[in-house]
Amino acid sequence: IREISPNTLENRFTRYNEATNLWDANVTASDNFEAGEMIAFRSPNDFNISGDSQTFESEFYGTPINGTITVPVTKNSKGYNAIGNPYASPINLSKFMAANTDVNSAFVWTHQHQFVDGAYTGSNWALFNGTGWNDPTQTSTNLDIAQGFIIEALNPGNITFDNAMRETSDGIFYKQQKDRLWLSLSNDKTKFNSLLVGYVEGSSKEYNPTFDAKPFEKAEGIYTLLNDELYSIQGRGEFKNDDAVNLSY
Repeated sequence: IREISPNTLENRFTRYNEATNLWDANVTASDNFEAGEMIAFRSPNDFNISGDSQTFESEFYGTPINGTITVPVTKNSKGYNAIGNPYASPINLSKFMAANTDVNSAFVWTHQHQFVDGAYTGSNWALFNGTGWNDPTQTSTNLDIAQGFIIEALNPGNITFDNAMRETSDGIFYKQQKDRLWLSLSNDKTKFNSLLVGYVEGSSKEYNPTFDAKPFEKAEGIYTLLNDELYSIQGRGEFKNDDAVNLSY
């Protein structure tokens, strides 16, 4: 695993711990990637320490995987499990979630906000569920090759990847007509975050794990309110002109 970036500090390779909701620096020099595993790592300390954003390039070696892949997930805490696309092709998130009904939502790191004075200037997590993306700048439901992401599992068990989820290109996938509204909060320097309110068949004004999703982290920003809790995505059922949505900053 460490061969992806040999000059990155050892404690900057991490796995996500579902029980503690923390990143554990437990990646050893002899560890290999498991199919469907996500590893988070930083670039070397001397890479682009100032100036404009740059792309960190690396080479990934391995035998391409084909067929069904099963990955165990736990729910000792919030059910956040870190997994990854195991194929040498993009996968479609809508198809993935349709095949794994115990998955509530998916969180993908976007690199949109810079790291300044020890903290990110907004939330980098884009959130997807049956209603759509919370961020209107995300236009595709396909995750690229080797993309890691975090899912919220409703129950412990296994999630499955299979060839039916695979795509030949990173195009936009349309499933059904959805009436959706995005709202973003920003100042003159940065956009903090976005939320999505969707009027989608099967959703309602009550909580539904397929269409409603909480933020991965409660960073500074704007959210909808449902049962006095913060949400980044909220499905509302059939659209009505007099519908009112509660917001919280």
